[in-house]
Amino acid sequence: MTRYKVFAAAAAVFFISFFSLSVSARERICKGRDPYPFDFEVRVGWGGVPFFYDSFFSYDYDVSPDFNTSLGSIYGPYRGPQYVTGVFSAEFDMNFRKWFTVTVGVGFSGRYRNYYDSLTEEKAGRENEISVTFLPELRFNWLNREYFRMYSAVGLGFGMHHSNDCGYVDREMFPLLQLTYFGISVGKKVYGFAECGVGMQYTGIMAGLGYRF
Repeated sequence: MTRYKVFAAAAAVFFISFFSLSVSARERICKGRDPYPFDFEVRVGWGGVPFFYDSFFSYDYDVSPDFNTSLGSIYGPYRGPQYVTGVFSAEFDMNFRKWFTVTVGVGFSGRYRNYYDSLTEEKAGRENEISVTFLPELRFNWLNREYFRMYSAVGLGFGMHHSNDCGYVDREMFPLLQLTYFGISVGKKVYGFAECGVGMQYTGIMAGLGYRF
C-alpha cells in the first residue's frame, strides 16, 4: 500500500507542476499575439495494447509433453488464452501555437488469463495484470486546417504495473516512451481522431473523440 501512496503522490506532484509550468509558459508565449481559435482540448480514446503485451494474444502453456514427460508437467495446471482490454486514455491539451500543442494524459490497460486443471479442465486459478500510465506529450501539427488536422507527437512519462498471479503479487514503476508518427483529426469543436504509434502507452492504432474550447 505504501508503494501505491508514493506513486499517487509522485503522479499528483508531477501533473500539478507540469500543468502549472505549461500554463505559465503558454501565457508568456501567447502574449501579444492574436489568440488561437481554441486554447484547450480534451480527448478520450481507445487503442492497441502496449508493445510488451504482444505475446498475450496467443495460447500459452507451462510445458509441452512433447518436450517434458514428467507427471507434474503433463498433469499440472496449464494456462488458457489471454484476454486484454486495450488501452483507454484521457488527456488535456494546451495549444501554444497553430503548429504546436502540449498534452498531458493518463492511460489504463489490463489483461487476464485463467489456469485450468489438466485432468478435469476446471478453472484452477487466474492471473491478472493492470497498468496505469501518466504521459506528457509534445504534438506537432504539421497540417492544421479549420476542420482537418494532421500531426505527430512524442511523449515521455512513467507508469505503474500491478500483477497478481494466483496470489503472487508484484508491483513496479516503469519509464514510459511513446511515439505517434502519424495522426489525423476531423471536425471543428467536436472532432474525431485516429493515430498510429508505438510505445508503452499503446502500439498500433488509437482512436477516439475530442472537444476544443
